[in-house]
Amino acid sequence: MTIPPYDDGYSAVLALSEEHPGSRWLKVVRAAHTVSRRVDGQPMAGRWVLKELHQMGDSDWRPGLRVLERFGIVRKVGESTRSGNRAYYVMPDPVGVDKGLRRLGY
Repeated sequence: MTIPPYDDGYSAVLALSEEHPGSRWLKVVRAAHTVSRRVDGQPMAGRWVLKELHQMGDSDWRPGLRVLERFGIVRKVGESTRSGNRAYYVMPDPVGVDKGLRRLGY
């Protein structure tokens, strides 16, 4: 298990924004944050985040959540299911993520 480089969501979101300026990753973070709130902090399927992203109008992109995991924005829980095609994640610091998204105008 790798240890995320950021231990709070706020720093992780800002770092993601700096490493990927002008990218679509912040929309993915926003979608993940929305789903995390909806499931009240329980594990969420990566597929649910993609569905939310598509509902937000970004239907031509199908990112995985590994980039968010690398920054510590989400953390994978358990083993992948459905022959390795579905992974579940939690958002350890949704309050910090929300603060970072707001700071960046999301």
